[in-house]
Amino acid sequence: DKQKKCLKEIEKEYEIKRSELIEAMKKRKTLDRLKEKEMKAFNYSEMKVEQDMMNEVAANQFIRKTYQSGQRKKS
Repeated sequence: DKQKKCLKEIEKEYEIKRSELIEAMKKRKTLDRLKEKEMKAFNYSEMKVEQDMMNEVAANQFIRKTYQSGQRKKS
């Protein structure tokens, strides 16, 4: 009887710990997905800033070449 009682208590404890583990794994998975989503958003933001800078540089070069070309024609 004592053995059965002890075994039942251990089984209860096992189920409780198992449930806690499953919850912890779910939370970890959720956090991992959130980190991945934030990383994608950060990378997109960085690429956008870089693209805007490259566009500005290209526009400035075009304007400079156009201006220099106009100056040569006037001379």
